[in-house]
Amino acid sequence: MIDVKDLSVKYGGVTSLDGMNLRFEAGVCGLIGPNGAGKTTFFNVLSGFVRPASGGVTAFGDDLLRMTHYRRARWGIRRTFQTEQAISDLTVYDNVAMIHSKLRGSAHRDDIMQSIEFVGGGISPWAKVGSLTAGQRRLVEVARAVAGKPRLILLDEPAAGLPDGETRHLTGVIKNIPSHTGALTILVDHDMALVSSSGRPAAGSSSSTRRGRPTTARATSTRRRWPAPSVRTEVCGAASRPANAIASSTSPRRGRAPDAASGRRCAR
Repeated sequence: MIDVKDLSVKYGGVTSLDGMNLRFEAGVCGLIGPNGAGKTTFFNVLSGFVRPASGGVTAFGDDLLRMTHYRRARWGIRRTFQTEQAISDLTVYDNVAMIHSKLRGSAHRDDIMQSIEFVGGGISPWAKVGSLTAGQRRLVEVARAVAGKPRLILLDEPAAGLPDGETRHLTGVIKNIPSHTGALTILVDHDMALVSSSGRPAAGSSSSTRRGRPTTARATSTRRRWPAPSVRTEVCGAASRPANAIASSTSPRRGRAPDAASGRRCAR
C-alpha cells in the first residue's frame, strides 16, 4: 500500500502538486488527468528525480522519500517513461539484464527470460531492440519494469501512439502484472479504454486536483460492468465534475480522455 500525504512540488513560482493526498491499494491503480496535471511529476517524486517541497510518501511501511534514488531501485521501484529507454544496439535480453536485481547466476538468467516471455508479442530475447516494431519495443520497456522482483511499478503512458491491436495486448499484460510479480502497479494513460479495461475503479473516495489544489470527490456509480476487481482509478488534475463522471468520460476515438478537462492548462 502507498500512502501519499500533503505532497507538494514547486518549480520556482509554479506549483505542480499542492497538498496531494492519495492511497494506492494492491493491484493496478489508474491515475488519470489532463496534460499538465502533475501525473509525471508525481512519478518523478516516487522514483527520486524530483524532491518535493513538503509532504511524505510511505510505501509498504517504508518512508520512500528518505531513500536516495539508487536505493529506491534496490528497494524495488521500477518505471517506464513516455520516451523509450531501451538501448537499440543491444539485444532484448541485455536490455532487461541491465535492470537491478538481487538475483544471481541461473536465478537471474531465468528471471530475465521469464520477464521477456511474460510480455509476449513474439519477441526473441536475442533480437536487437532497434529491429523491433514500436509495439514490441514498448513491451521491452514493460519487461524491464517487471524484472528483478519489483515492489512498485510505475507505467507512464505505455500505450501512447499504439494501434488498437497492440494496445489490447498491452492491456492484458498490465492486468497480469500483480499476479506475475506481486508488485503494486500505478498506470498513467490518456487512453480510457486501457485504464478501465485493466480492471475496475474502486468505489469510495478518490482525490482530484483543480488548479493544483486538492479536493475530494466520491465515485458513486459506474456506467458499465468492469471485467476485473483489482484496479483503482484516482483522478489528478480534474475539473469540478465528480470523479465517476471523469472516469467514464471519453472521446469517440479509442476512448481517449480529453487533454484539458477543465479548459485550463495546469503546470506539469
